This record gives sequence, structure tokens and C-alpha cells, in this order.
Amino acid sequence: MKREKEFENKASQLNASSTKVRSQLISERKSHSKSQRELEVKYTAKIQSLKSEIKTLKRKATLAQKASSADKVQILSLETKIRELEGKLEDIDLERTYHDLDVMGEVIEEPK
Repeated sequence: MKREKEFENKASQLNASSTKVRSQLISERKSHSKSQRELEVKYTAKIQSLKSEIKTLKRKATLAQKASSADKVQILSLETKIRELEGKLEDIDLERTYHDLDVMGEVIEEPK
């Protein structure tokens, strides 16, 4: 009987230890799950932040390319306008030269 009591006590101690270990394991799992969730939240926030930053940079790059294209178009337009004005200037210079030649021709012809 004494041995049976010892076995019962031992079995009870083992059950208590088993329950304690299970409880610790569950607690650690919960803690691990909580840590895991915290990490997921942290990394999800970081990932979202980086995606947003990438999207913003892509938008800026697109706008810069468009601005660059617009600048190129404006530059070409200005260069065309400059060539037109240079052409007009040459025409005016030629007209003035012809006019001067005409005046000189008249002056030259007058003494005759």
C-alpha cells in the first residue's frame, strides 16, 4: 500500500509537471505568436512605406520625363523661332543692302 501511495504521489507530481510544461509551452507559443504578429505588423508597415515611396519616385520620374520632353519641345520651338527671326534679319539686311545699292546707283547715275 505504501508503494501504491508513492506511485500515486509520483504520478500526481508527474501530472502537475506535465501540466506546468504544457502551460509554459502554450505561454511561449502565445508569446511567439504575439512577437510574430508584431514583426509582421512592423514589416508590413515598412513594406507599405517603401511601396509608397517607390510609387512616389516613379511618379516623379514620369513627371521629370514629361517635363524633359516638354522642355525639348519648347527648345525645338524656340530654336525654330530663332531660325525664323534670323531669316527675317537676313532678309532685312539684304533689303537694306539692295536699297543702299539702289541709292548708290542713283547717286552714281545722277552725275551723268
